[in-house]
Amino acid sequence: MAGILMKSKNDNLRYDRVRTYFKLNKKSFILASITGVIYNSLMALVPIVQGKLIDAFNAQDDVKYIIKFALTFLTFVIFIQVNRYFKRYYVRDFSNKMVLQMRRVSFKNLITDDISTFITESKGDIMNKNLSDIKDSAEGVRKILTEVYDSIILMLGYLISLMIMDWETTLVITIFLVLSMVFANLMKKIIYKSTSEYKKTFSKSKDVTLNSLEHELYYRGFGVCHKYDAIYQNTQNELEKKSIKSMVFKGSLEPTYQAIALIGLFFVIYFCGIKVTSGTWLVGTFSAYLSTYVLVANKASKVGKVFNAATNFKVSWKRCSPYLERKEMARHGDYKLKGNRLVVSNLTFGYDKSFMLHNISFDAKCGEAIGICGMIHSGKSTLGGALSGLYDYEGSIKLLGLELKENKNSLIDHYISYAPAEVEIFNDTIKYNIAFENKDVEHELKMADLYDDVKEFPLKENEVLSNLAENLSGGQKKRLQIARCLYGSPKLIVLDDPFNAIDIKMSVDILNNIQNNYQESILVIINNQKEILSQMDKIIFLFNDSYIVGTYDELLQNEDFLSILGGKR
Repeated sequence: MAGILMKSKNDNLRYDRVRTYFKLNKKSFILASITGVIYNSLMALVPIVQGKLIDAFNAQDDVKYIIKFALTFLTFVIFIQVNRYFKRYYVRDFSNKMVLQMRRVSFKNLITDDISTFITESKGDIMNKNLSDIKDSAEGVRKILTEVYDSIILMLGYLISLMIMDWETTLVITIFLVLSMVFANLMKKIIYKSTSEYKKTFSKSKDVTLNSLEHELYYRGFGVCHKYDAIYQNTQNELEKKSIKSMVFKGSLEPTYQAIALIGLFFVIYFCGIKVTSGTWLVGTFSAYLSTYVLVANKASKVGKVFNAATNFKVSWKRCSPYLERKEMARHGDYKLKGNRLVVSNLTFGYDKSFMLHNISFDAKCGEAIGICGMIHSGKSTLGGALSGLYDYEGSIKLLGLELKENKNSLIDHYISYAPAEVEIFNDTIKYNIAFENKDVEHELKMADLYDDVKEFPLKENEVLSNLAENLSGGQKKRLQIARCLYGSPKLIVLDDPFNAIDIKMSVDILNNIQNNYQESILVIINNQKEILSQMDKIIFLFNDSYIVGTYDELLQNEDFLSILGGKR
């Protein structure tokens, strides 16, 4: 078995909290903050310095003084722009690192999550939450930081400059700046609603697209392509409408915010014009105040971007944060095993409430083969699914003393192998399809009576298979799945209808191979064939919402059991 996993110093971090990413990326954040404050603080002084340069020129001061002043101003501007460059670099560095960290944690949690997640949630929604929403969350943080530095800090700097030049006029025009920001804040709910609706429709669109791609062959075969094409087109039309609505609210409101802020321009021209005509101000000072106000009005309108970015972040973060929550994982190889038995007690289980198995009890020990059989829709595959260790259930299922539901996901990796009735073939080599790694699989191929077939392929075990299984027959696919289930010699092997499309002689040979070579394992086979059931040590017969546990000979006395065998002993 695998050794104990080494713990990282970051394992105890709460990745579902935003502050964690500031802690992990504090260097980028601190440098972005320092350069951002320097850039925006000094940028607020540019109009004032520029105004003084104009006044010096108009006053026809010494030419050398003007040139020296101009060069100093140029150096000042270059220094500001250098800080701007580093501010932008470190903000993006922070955002990119956040995306990578979120996706690493999200995908780690996704592949170890409860299997019910993949049943209750759509594929499109899962893809969106783990790809688009994570990216949008990090992008939201980047935009918020950028707007805090470039809008709020800079706007405060501009306001201080205006107060220094004329505090009375500044108090009047600040009213319109505040009105602009209040209006932007009021629009948050509308933007949140439109963004949330767009995200849901986007997930729905992905579901329909994936479904169309996956089942296109069947749609064509049954001549119903036009119906599903219409569904796809309707979904795309709905997505387009939601997208336009979302983009309108997010992108077209900024001019409105700016228009409200620029109403104060009338008061600037009026009050400051009086100062110029009275000789209190020079033209350069008036120009500096006017241009500074236009800049601060523009920044006030962009405060709405902070609200928009925060709203978009809130929507995306709410969707993806459940995949970032810390989950306690069992330590591999740290199990306390007791005995060599599988003990099922009062098991109640169903994939959903429409069909449930109730109060199932039986036991088996290593080296034994258990058959599960029954009438149609009696719960054979449902019982097999319960034993897989993938689902929650009521009652108890203990394997080697360990309760499955208390060791879910981690226990199945080492002790349980479950092969559902439907075979999944991956676009990879035969070797990888069996072992999921580049390891020798000759023994498993021989056990599944597939060794000679594989030798016929040009690349043997390294032959690449298609998920369409065009290079495998139905029986070969089933035998490959049996070989996959045997790899690693798990303690519990559960095979659901493994011999479908395999002739009975080969089926019996494969069964004998497993029973003779896997004496340390418990074998559970779901099958209704008498040639298979007759070799089981114990059989669970499901019928009429009830069940019987017994040997093959004992169950032959039951007429219902005989009926599934074709009425023959």
